[in-house]
Amino acid sequence: MPAIHNNATRPAFNAMRANRVDVVMLSDSNGLFGGHGWDHGWQHALNLKYSLYATGSMYQNENMSSGSGVGFNAQVMQTGNSLLSLPSTALTGTGSITANGFTLAGSGTMFTTELSVGQIVRVGSGSFGRIVSITNDTTATVALAWGGSLSGQALLKYAKPPAELYQYIDLGNVSDVGLHPINYFYVEAGTTFSAGQNGVILASTSPLDVSGPLIARWRYGTFNGGAGSFRPGFRLESSPFTVLAVHGSGAISTNTGAVGMATAEVSLAAANREGLNLGVRWRLDGQAHAVGPFFGLSTRVYRSDRTAGASLHTLDFKGGKSTRTLALDVQSASDAMLTEYFGEVRALQASQSKRHVVIVINSGVNDRNETGASVGPTPNATGDSPAAYADNLQAIINRVRAIWTLNGWPLSELYTLVMPSHAISAPDDAEVITYRTAAQGVADANPQTDVVDLSQLADFTVMRANGWYAGTGDRNHLTQIGYEGLSVRIIDALSADLTYADLAVQSDLDTLLTRIPGVVQPQTGDAYAKAVEAKDSADAAARPGDAMTLTAAAWHTGGEIIEGHLLDEGDGQMLVNMLVGAIGNSNVDELSLVAAIRADIERTGGTLALTYTAAEGARTIASNTFDAVGEIDLTGLAMETTAEAARVAAVDAKAAADGIDAAPDLRGPGASLVTIPLTVDGAPLADADVWITSDAAGANVIAGTLQTDSAGEATFLLDAGLTYYVWAQRDGVNAIRGHSFVAVED
Repeated sequence: MPAIHNNATRPAFNAMRANRVDVVMLSDSNGLFGGHGWDHGWQHALNLKYSLYATGSMYQNENMSSGSGVGFNAQVMQTGNSLLSLPSTALTGTGSITANGFTLAGSGTMFTTELSVGQIVRVGSGSFGRIVSITNDTTATVALAWGGSLSGQALLKYAKPPAELYQYIDLGNVSDVGLHPINYFYVEAGTTFSAGQNGVILASTSPLDVSGPLIARWRYGTFNGGAGSFRPGFRLESSPFTVLAVHGSGAISTNTGAVGMATAEVSLAAANREGLNLGVRWRLDGQAHAVGPFFGLSTRVYRSDRTAGASLHTLDFKGGKSTRTLALDVQSASDAMLTEYFGEVRALQASQSKRHVVIVINSGVNDRNETGASVGPTPNATGDSPAAYADNLQAIINRVRAIWTLNGWPLSELYTLVMPSHAISAPDDAEVITYRTAAQGVADANPQTDVVDLSQLADFTVMRANGWYAGTGDRNHLTQIGYEGLSVRIIDALSADLTYADLAVQSDLDTLLTRIPGVVQPQTGDAYAKAVEAKDSADAAARPGDAMTLTAAAWHTGGEIIEGHLLDEGDGQMLVNMLVGAIGNSNVDELSLVAAIRADIERTGGTLALTYTAAEGARTIASNTFDAVGEIDLTGLAMETTAEAARVAAVDAKAAADGIDAAPDLRGPGASLVTIPLTVDGAPLADADVWITSDAAGANVIAGTLQTDSAGEATFLLDAGLTYYVWAQRDGVNAIRGHSFVAVED
């Protein structure tokens, strides 16, 4: 069974190379498990494969202001709990709640007159709930289960926005149903408040690059009266908390004469902000306090100069819930709410000739315990059956397509990827297997719909060997490394010209190398890397036996071809994953990766070494040996050849003695020494791969790849005064992608 059924979403993923593409995820607890989950793993993988052009839409006070992990090196502000900073009103009496329950039990309370459906209440010092029904003065229910138990606590309520605005966050009025972590904040007319704790933190490690040209985007409500206002912007999130950019010449008025939604944007020019976290706030220190009426919904940050790449949004995640709950969530949400959400998803693709939006549905493991009838077009009373699972999937697809149709958006821009749960046992769980088969039927019945079979990308044995499970007693969830590793395989399979199943069976590097254009393989032997002879290297001749000799020029030419493809964003990712498939373990750092490759080569009698034979005036590549010019770095896993500088120098010297032009200086074509320093949180970043391009898109590499030294520095030969773009990556650190700078001679 192939890992990808249909390959119908591939155009959307491949479009990320040249266009902006947005991905929207609905999932069980795996979506944000441990504060990371698929939300983190997918963004990690998309960034490695294509780059991220924007954060997702991050709703204010998500998870009732306690945060749930939405965002990749970016998060909704939780410091001081932003709900606590908003104006509130005390309720009569006291309230009690029970962990995992939905009831708010009052004593001496007046719920029927003091509360309304949709209102947020606070119990005690910080337990929040959204009211979905009011039975009487002493009994009400909330949307999501309480996290803990409290008795006889003071009650507070927060103002509810007018109906014309509430529709944009109307998630339905049924307990245990409602898109999570969607939320908002609202302040009534005439109230002055500090919105300083509300917004988004963009971490210094964000793949958007805090030093790059950024635009923050806020979605807020407008009113037909009042004197509401706010003034958003950027600031540093460490002392002295410098204000970097604010909106316009003054505060934005929320009184436009009409009730609706509007967008505010603030641009931040590129500058060196390396190692600094940025605050993207609704109100900045030193600015006038915000004034109600005010309705704040979502925040998003994007790179103004990135016209291609991905952005991922988490629309819904529900711990312990099935596909049925995900379907009820989207069915219960109002048309206005989903239109607002998906409208913002599409917004940053407006200039493209075609938009691409991919809906990802991840579920299955909890469907085994579902007892409720399915809620799709063909309801099935047996809630845990594959037919019910398929019907609930169809319910989600139908609801999303209905929103597209309602708004007149082309359905051709909409793609769906069903991602049934990963392997959880060996042999795999029988019910989950039936869900995967049922999902394929759904994919066949719907246009531009795929299924990814995660068990084909990593079965139980591989998952366990890699340490990807959250624990021996928890196979339903993964570690952060697990979500990252499996996500890399998912994105690679969705994007590759070959299916991932094809890639995974490649166990020999000589087979791998024959896939690289411009490299031929000798007919003798089965060496891993003796195929580094370029097509145009006529003077390279194979010796009898299992080794071949290349002249210095031919060795450089072949090596550059290999290195170029390995460093290519598309080819390289595929090749590295083929390496991973051969090794059988993706959960490795650079040292263990090299060790694993070495062991795999030595298993067949080869060595990870390359010898220079001066008498032959050439490099001799022994049987079953893999080597290349410089280092290989694609997914943050680096493989550095031994004594690289010495070997290259030896080859260049011999080439010069033989009258052969050596390979160009990797330091660059310029006349001035220019040192590039890299740091993470103020500390030098050693052993990072760094290269320089002459264009922001990264197409024209003119220097590198070099590695930073122990001081975190790499020195290039560039022309002082010219503008260049630096790129860097290292395992465990978010990549620098196209940061512009003007070369200054050392």
